[in-house]
Amino acid sequence: FLTLREILNLFGSFYSHTIPTDELLAMVNLTDKADAFVQNLSGGQRQRFSIAASLVNDPEIVFLDEPSTGLDPLARRQLWQLIAGIKERGKTIILTTHYMEEAEMLCDRIAIMDEGKIIAIGETHKLIEQSKSPFAIRFFAPKLKAATRDQLSQLGEFTTLAGKESYYELGLKTQADLNQALKILQDVEPESITVSRASLEDLFLELTGKMIGVDNG
Repeated sequence: FLTLREILNLFGSFYSHTIPTDELLAMVNLTDKADAFVQNLSGGQRQRFSIAASLVNDPEIVFLDEPSTGLDPLARRQLWQLIAGIKERGKTIILTTHYMEEAEMLCDRIAIMDEGKIIAIGETHKLIEQSKSPFAIRFFAPKLKAATRDQLSQLGEFTTLAGKESYYELGLKTQADLNQALKILQDVEPESITVSRASLEDLFLELTGKMIGVDNG
């Protein structure tokens, strides 16, 4: 078996231009594992090392195929920081992932695929803005009057949360609608209120009508 340092040195021998091995190991926070064997690394360390190996020849384009699959939340976050660091070095990264949060956090442009076809493509924030309800208000208001409910319904999609009496959700299309709804709710004095923006996962569900990774056939 070869150590991490030996593997990177071997890969580097295939190219005329390379990043020094010690620099690669430092980049992925594996300097202390330089003389270790791959089979002795944790899952997160293996993923980071695989990225180091892909950077040996200092490529302009880096392909990462579901790099965080199988990692625990901490290891996944560490990997995201590493990928963001590669991006800051001016590299173009093509990333495939089933984690919508990962795509939303790391990618400038996103292509959403369903059954092998691209069904949406564009800048991340602009895609999310295409959601049916980019903004949402959830609130608990036992004293909500019918007239106020009608006012809110005119601004967006008003629903009562299933199984939760007096808990409501209002989906809104624009910032202006959101501001108007919040103004109306000031008079209602809800006991709790949460304002959120649509996520990439919300958009995916709207476009495909199914949960990620679930076969509806």
